[in-house]
Amino acid sequence: MTEPYPWQEYAVAQYETDLKPLFERFTSKFKALLEELSSSKGLNMLSITSRVKEAGSLHDKIARKGYERPLSQVKDFCGLRIVTYYEDEVTKIADFLSTEFVVDGEHSGDKRSELGVGEFGYRTYNLVVCLGEQRSSLAEWSPFSGIPVEIQIRSSLQHVWAMSSHNLDYKNPKELPEVYRRKLFRLGALLELADEEFISIRDKAIELTESYKANIARGDLSSDINYFSLKEYILSKFDVMKLAEKGNRLGLGYVAQNHAAMEESLDRLLELTRMFSLRTLADFDQVLPQILANQDRWLQSFSEAFKAATEGRKKYGTGFSGIDFISALLAMALWSRLRSLDDLLHVFYKDAVTWIGQAIAPPRVVQ
Repeated sequence: MTEPYPWQEYAVAQYETDLKPLFERFTSKFKALLEELSSSKGLNMLSITSRVKEAGSLHDKIARKGYERPLSQVKDFCGLRIVTYYEDEVTKIADFLSTEFVVDGEHSGDKRSELGVGEFGYRTYNLVVCLGEQRSSLAEWSPFSGIPVEIQIRSSLQHVWAMSSHNLDYKNPKELPEVYRRKLFRLGALLELADEEFISIRDKAIELTESYKANIARGDLSSDINYFSLKEYILSKFDVMKLAEKGNRLGLGYVAQNHAAMEESLDRLLELTRMFSLRTLADFDQVLPQILANQDRWLQSFSEAFKAATEGRKKYGTGFSGIDFISALLAMALWSRLRSLDDLLHVFYKDAVTWIGQAIAPPRVVQ
């Protein structure tokens, strides 16, 4: 490693004083832009993180690389890392980013392809991009025109490998004793296999979901109730958003219908179907006419009982979703099958159980 010349020290000082604040603003805005773009396009990302190169890191890089014009030669002053759930989403996101920004082909590439057949470990898909002409012409983006951003894209398992191996005290696998190289080779192979298997399971789940959707559309409700079949059935029989809006108008409050909220609500409904011994979609469908015929009256009664419990409303006022309302309606329809209100405590909050009971039957105290 060579020591930097005085003018290189000056470049580091200039960077910290003049450029780093600009890069920090740009990186923050660029990250927000990526989050907005990924959301609008339905891209599945586990996380997007950002960083701006510290002066000390720049000093070391100049000394290591021997840059003569560091402020123009360094391409990773602004850096973002995208972590995906699945490995095959890495290329999809890279392709999308290549259409949104101008790619520096010389400093970009799929590092995963550089691994030989007998090598271990993961590499990252690296893109160096800058704003396109159209976006750079906008007043809010014009100060950042021409600034490069390094974007690293990797799957969650690739990220685990990179973070874990980064903490090992070696720079090149060949520096390790053979016994440790073999262990790392095996670990890398297992993670690569796990990436492939997760993709396979995901694809099979998609196929299964599509088959349930097709069966329900043609009136075949013989499928056993599970998370995927129940989800397709509920979405085919109920307008969940309208039901949530109706609950909101009645003063029940509702939570956003995002993926996490739907997953939790469906889990509660699934547990309820098991409690009432509804084993197939046809079993649920037999109860559906009673639910649909009484839903307005039951929700009205439910809301009155709910609003009467001041403390409960304060605590759980935004804790219901459209699918949770379906769970409440199912509980009301099958109320006579309950041995005890305690059975519902596995699905609902204690106050919610009390409110359901008050909505359709004389008050009963939950112990």
